[in-house]
Amino acid sequence: MINLPIIEKSFPFGEPTSTRLFIPVPIQQNFVQSDMIDVHGGTVMGMYVPAMTAALLRFTASVDGGATESVVVNRNGTPASVTLIVPAQPSYIAFDEIPRAMAEAVRWFRIHSYNAAGPVAEAAARTITLVVKYTS
Repeated sequence: MINLPIIEKSFPFGEPTSTRLFIPVPIQQNFVQSDMIDVHGGTVMGMYVPAMTAALLRFTASVDGGATESVVVNRNGTPASVTLIVPAQPSYIAFDEIPRAMAEAVRWFRIHSYNAAGPVAEAAARTITLVVKYTS
């Protein structure tokens, strides 16, 4: 399970009513998924994605820390995914691309590296950075 290290916390315009944490999520070389991520009730706003081998990212969710996992699906029942337009280039993905219910309600989830044929092992270690918002 991934802990919640604070990479950056800066409030140049006064004390905020919410806090954003930047959580690193590694996918190891030759692996197809991250470890289970615990966002402790925060809302995932988006993610910074490095250059990837895969063209899609998919998600599984858990209510028990990963003992059981379910595929996150969209309203029409297909697996929720993010298409990396140019996988070889870093990008930021806002989570309006993913079901809002996942971004707001899921405590534990895992990121999977995919393409149209199925899971894809990453050619090198990658670190995706989640932007998670906590409201006081």
